[in-house]
Amino acid sequence: MGVLIYLVLMGIFAGISYLVAWRSNNRFLQILALGLATPIVIQTLLNIAVVVNIIPTTGVPLPFVSSGGSSLLVTLVSAALLVNIARRHVNSEDRRGYAG
Repeated sequence: MGVLIYLVLMGIFAGISYLVAWRSNNRFLQILALGLATPIVIQTLLNIAVVVNIIPTTGVPLPFVSSGGSSLLVTLVSAALLVNIARRHVNSEDRRGYAG
């Protein structure tokens, strides 16, 4: 049950991240959002492939779960930057809505 919850949450994370990248007006923010979300999704897919024995053990930690310090720090900083991009995008839409 826990694995299913994790997979659903990672799917939601990926969907929202790619939606923010798709709807951003700034090209740099689009590329940044894609570049921040894609490694997290790929790490998750690689870890799942190792667990189901499709590929050999790679040592790639599970994002947001592993207890490693540096990997967890980089993942959380990436997620924080994605939240900042999403907030900036929502704020810019609110300003246009009131001005128009």
